[in-house]
Order: sequence, then structure tokens, then C-alpha cells
Amino acid sequence: MSTKQKLSAKSYVNERANFKQLLAKNPNYFGSLAHSKFKVEKAIAGNTYYEELDCVGYNPELNELYATFLQKQESGYRSNLCGPGSREYVSFFVNYGSGWLEQGCAAINVHNIKTGKDCKNDPEKPLCFTASVPLKDVKRRFCRTEVLPRVRAILSWEVPVKNPDRKPVWGNVMECQIQLKPYVINIPQLENMDYIAQFLEAATNSPHLSANQISTILNENQEKAKSLHDYTPEAASLTKLATAYSTKNGYTVEPPRFSLPFVTPLLESPTEEFNAFYDLANTVFGEEFDPSTIIEALNNTEANTDYEELESLGLDYNREFLTATYKIKRQYGYSGNLCNKGSKEYVAFWLDFGDDCKWEFVGQTAVKAHDLKENDRKGICYTAVLPFNFDRFRQRCQKPQVIRMRAVLSWAIPNSTTNPDALSYYGNRLDTHIQIKPKPAVPINPGTFTIMGGIPVNYINPFNGLTTPGAHFAINDIPVKAGSPFGGRVVLQGPSIPGKKYRVQVRPIGSSTWTNVVTNMMLTGYNPLTGAVFHTFASADAANYFDYQPDHRNINNVLAWWDTTGNGLWQVKLDVLGEPGVFIRTIRLNHQKPLGAISIDKPGQPGAGECADYKPGDTIKGHFVAQSPFLLRYRLYSSVPGTSIVPGTGTMNTTSSPGNTWSLGLPAGTTNCGYFVALRVEDKTIINSTSVGFEVYDNAGFCVRD
Repeated sequence: MSTKQKLSAKSYVNERANFKQLLAKNPNYFGSLAHSKFKVEKAIAGNTYYEELDCVGYNPELNELYATFLQKQESGYRSNLCGPGSREYVSFFVNYGSGWLEQGCAAINVHNIKTGKDCKNDPEKPLCFTASVPLKDVKRRFCRTEVLPRVRAILSWEVPVKNPDRKPVWGNVMECQIQLKPYVINIPQLENMDYIAQFLEAATNSPHLSANQISTILNENQEKAKSLHDYTPEAASLTKLATAYSTKNGYTVEPPRFSLPFVTPLLESPTEEFNAFYDLANTVFGEEFDPSTIIEALNNTEANTDYEELESLGLDYNREFLTATYKIKRQYGYSGNLCNKGSKEYVAFWLDFGDDCKWEFVGQTAVKAHDLKENDRKGICYTAVLPFNFDRFRQRCQKPQVIRMRAVLSWAIPNSTTNPDALSYYGNRLDTHIQIKPKPAVPINPGTFTIMGGIPVNYINPFNGLTTPGAHFAINDIPVKAGSPFGGRVVLQGPSIPGKKYRVQVRPIGSSTWTNVVTNMMLTGYNPLTGAVFHTFASADAANYFDYQPDHRNINNVLAWWDTTGNGLWQVKLDVLGEPGVFIRTIRLNHQKPLGAISIDKPGQPGAGECADYKPGDTIKGHFVAQSPFLLRYRLYSSVPGTSIVPGTGTMNTTSSPGNTWSLGLPAGTTNCGYFVALRVEDKTIINSTSVGFEVYDNAGFCVRD
């Protein structure tokens, strides 16, 4: 940490409190722009006094990127937990070797929280938060080809960073290599040619689905689906591992390491079974080798971090997943390559809810590990996650809940579920502090929607069905504009009532007829014992009711997929079979794309100047139309280097055709060539519950000739 970052908070009061205003006056006020014409007023770009990125990782099963950061101070985040606070943005980028590809941005809502002392008399700072996004650019290959791209995360307070090469003002940048899950060839039911034809057709038409998903969707017969779901690659034998890890002058991986999975099951076995291992070991290593040295070496091994090491813990604040990021340090020593079964890295999670120094075991998960010859030896970063429901521990916002968290990493051998201090042969232990969300102002009751179209329902106006100020996506906390309607697939989410059935119905305002929402759904589940992701195919029964799923089978609490059309105000109803009352919410739909058109004028002839010739020094004029009932913004730009169109950008509807005027001055010395002026118009519609904005684009061309 540099000297300027060791200064007290008083050194940054003005810059922190007036951050956005200072940037608006001078985009390079803090020195975050390279080669900028704007003067640097206070060079503190990359400042980590308040927040600092601690690690970045990836979960191959969930196909998600994670970044954990530290909230280091008790003030400087706008407000306390009862106020709006501020946002820490984490932007993710991935590089397969030909440049950085943008993967999305997540935000975490942070607040001023006083630093207390825990039961160990240690300060309850830093607080550890984790942000996550799905990996969009997934370039998976079959198991013989390792796909190990680099991921970059950029932490930035209040203003997200969209350029992978830009340094944030408040925050920092981290990178690590990650490993993508390979494809595995395994076509079941070879004797059933009809099944194979259906399977291949579905795979061709739905490349985004895994083989397990396709098999589940196609088969009413669960036995057919089981042949795919239960498939696992072959485990490497001790003989194969010894051969693979041996060299002329010794072993690239020492025998106690790669023998561990074979030795531990036999340590408490009958003598004849253990003797069988001795016989096998003599065959593998040679008669001159004494297998007892393996046992002796393991007895002297505890918490070895030569191969893997836990580096960071946190809480995915938006989804309430406990996270633990660790690094695989070596190329070999993980029981086989991607075409083998490999091994597992187990992570056990513990929480101290009462701050009485008594750990409560809350679950264990695992992530697969393999030998990876393309490991750059700086380490490959993985994140293990455990969904957890904190509802019974929440307090009001006046009393922030900061609790201790512990994770224990163990290779090949599951961790103890009764002793939080136990360490295995390989792995380590970390402790940290996390802050859980407070109780909602309005209690969440079963039999309700909590999220509609990706937005928490308390940020949707119950009368006009549009988003309200402060609205954000529930999954990543990215803000959306007030007054936004919804379009495409509206995903409806809410708490589960296992054992009950529910029905979802919709109708436009003014209609007395309800329509059942019965679109078949693919729900995401997570097995914390194995770390495996699985999918459940959910469909309505003959009476149009769905079964509520247990939390672990539906970690996103999805209740319905409503594929919408048209415009206007609609009601959405949820009723639980056998329970009194119904839950009804209002939502506004919009599928009308914005209107956008741009034209070039001739004197007295609006729109008649397209494809005309102009000279350097001329001023080109024209008209444009940008209209939408839910307009977000419009932007005008030109392909002529070093120029800008007046007015440039706007957020208000233009007049009707021919619209508002624009002008573009051609600099002296403009090269003879064909150019264009263009208009992009965006609206505020939330599309498919994940993104914002229908867009339209128009352009008009012209020539420059001396």
C-alpha cells in the first residue's frame, strides 16, 4: 500500500463526498485516464483505503465468475444500513489469448458500519463481500483440450469501469487463470435410434444446454436421463498415477500425495485389505520401496499448502452464497487429467452466529480438481460456494449483523463436520467477517412473489407497474432507471413452501379472464455434498399447478417463466393450493421498440442530402427523430475522425418528423472518402429479466471531395 493510501480518512473527505461531481467537471480529476487532455487535480487513482479487491475466481459447475473485496473502513459509504448507502461495482473480463472480452458487471450495496470487536477481541473489519456474474463467452472443448483463460476483475466505487485497461479511482484490479469445464462424449441409449435422433436434434437447436439438461427435457422416463446424469469419467489407478508422476530421478508428485486417496480408506480396514495395499505398493514402486514410509510421511503432514491454498472468503451479498476462493498451485498432483475422474477439493463452512466463539457447521461443498499441464504456475483460481438462508438471524437495520465466518480446505478427504479446528493433510483454514442483510422493512411471507422480471417487487409501483427510484436487479444489484417497463420473459421468483402446490395466472387490466402460466421450466439445483450442479425439469399438472421445490433443488427460487407479448398494464396472481387468499401484483409490459431516424438536409429540402458531396470546412445539417414512451437516451455520432455532432446526446423525446435538427462541422483537411452520420436510440424496457433496453439504429451517408 502506498503512502497516500495510509493517510487517514480526513485526507479524502472532499474527494469521497463529492466524487461524482468532481468527475463531471473533470473526467481525469483523479488521474484515472491515460493520455488525457484533462489536467490531473489529485492523483489517487487505484486508491484502496476504503475498499480493496482481495481475489478473483471461477466455479466450473455453476459457470460463474466471482470476485471478493474488502470493506476496510467504518465510514465513507454515504449512509448507514438504514439508508441507501453506496455501491461497489465489480466489472469482469475474460481473455482467451486475443484480447479482453466483457463479461458483465455486478454491484454490492455497502454502508457505514461501526467497527466492533468480536469474541476474540479482534476488530470486525474488514468485511468481506463477493460479487458474481455468469461467464458469457464460454469456449468449452472436449477433455483432451484444456481451456484456461485469464479473468480480470476491476473494483470501482460508485462508478463502474467498462474499459478493461482503465484504472479505477477507488478500488483496484486483479487477475487470475481459470479452468473451464470440458465436454464429455457419452451418448446413452444407443439401442434406441429414435432417442438418439431426438437428442442430436435438440443438441443442435439448443447449444446452450448441457447434455444432462437435454436428456432430462427429452425423457419422461427417468431411467434414460439417469444414464447421462450418473456418468463419471474413469478414476486413475494407483499404477497409472505412479507411472504418470514418475521421472528418471524421482517423482514430479511425491508418493504420499498421490497415494493419499488409496491409503486413507484402508487405514482402518481389516489387516488383509491393508496388506493388499502393501502388495500393490510393492508392485508399483518396486520391492525396495517400503510402503510404510507413505504412512509415516502422511502422519507428519498437516495443512500442507504446496498444491492448493485457500486465499479468500466472502459472502455473495445479493444471493447470499458463502464463498471460498482457493488457488491450485501445481500442474500435477490431482489424480489425473480432465479425461479422468480427477479428485476433489472440499471446503467446509462454519459460522459463529452468537459471537460467542462457538462455530456452527453450516455445510460442505466440493469442486473437482485435475492435472492441468497448461497451468501457468501462477495458480488457477477456483471459488467454492454454499447457498445459505440467513432469515432466522436477521435484525433490523439499526443493528447490523456482523458475524465470523470460517472455511476449511481439504484435498481428496472430506473435512470434519464436528471439529472446526481440524485440519487435513493438504489444505488450510481461514477466518473472516461478513455482514448479512437486515430484515426487510415489509416482512416477506410465503405464497408471494419477491422478484418480478429480475426486480424486487418493492421497487415496482403497485399502480402503474413501472420501476420506482432505487430499483435494481436482484441478482447483481445493478441499478435500473425509474419508470422502466418489462418485456420478453418475465421470471417470477418467491420463497418456497415445500409440499405445497401453486398456480400463476395473468390478465390484462380490464379483462375478467385469467390465463394460466404453464411454461415448462429448467430449475437450477446445487448439491452441497458433492459440489455438483443439477437441473430439474418442472412442469404444471393437469390442474395447472406446479410443485414447490426444496431450496437446494431451486437455488434461485424461480416460480414461473411468463413469456410476454404486447403492451399495457397486467396483473399477475399467485395462489397456493389449499391456502386462503391470493397474491396479486401489477406490472407494465412494453414490446414497442423506439423510433429512430436520421437524415441529411439540402437547403430547403429536409432529408434530401443523403449521398451528396461536401467539402472540408462545410457544415452538414439534418434532422433526426428519437421517440419512445420509455426513452432512456439517444446518441448521434459520425465516422469523420475528430468530430462530434451537435446536440450529441439527449434523454428527451424529439418532435415528430422531420424531428429535431443536428449539425456537423467538417474540419479542414478531412480526407476524401465516404462517411456516415448515425443515431442510436435506447429505451428503458427490462428485457428477459436480465438486461435493459430495446435499441434501434439508423444512419445516413455522404461523401467528402475537395
